[in-house]
Amino acid sequence: MAALDNASAQTPAACPTGVTLAVAPPTAAAPTTVTVAVTPAQNIKPASAADATSFHLHYFIDTPAAAAGTVIPTGDPKIVHGTTTQDLGALAAGSHTVVAVLGQLNHTACDARATVTF
Repeated sequence: MAALDNASAQTPAACPTGVTLAVAPPTAAAPTTVTVAVTPAQNIKPASAADATSFHLHYFIDTPAAAAGTVIPTGDPKIVHGTTTQDLGALAAGSHTVVAVLGQLNHTACDARATVTF
């Protein structure tokens, strides 16, 4: 928790412009894991790293994504905070839509996002 408390005190890097995300759906070998390509490459680290120059990804599972510039809530099981390869946890049988959103250290959503349905 100390890392996150420290993170909230730091000024995060500004959201980058011109960044695109591409989400690859899960495979048979990893049925709940998605992978995101970030172009051009960015400094992607978990928020727990408390690196103000880094970004991390937020995965909105079957729920609308936060608008750019808004703070993404924590504690919602339909929003997973992670890095470029992320296990989404147990998913019910059927179709799912996942929106990956680039976020600042303070969990503010950037413009860069991509959607995958599987």
